[in-house]
Amino acid sequence: MERVGNKLPEPFTLFGLLFLVVVAMSTVVAPAWASTSHPEPERITSEGHLWPA
Repeated sequence: MERVGNKLPEPFTLFGLLFLVVVAMSTVVAPAWASTSHPEPERITSEGHLWPA
């Protein structure tokens, strides 16, 4: 286990690489078919909050 851990890059580099992978995947997938919607749009107030003021 220690050998595998030693072969990994530094945490900062690993985080940066994973961030770039997520950005690249979302850039490719977003125009194709992925979309999001709020599950309960009636709960959104005029200020855009999910809870009453």
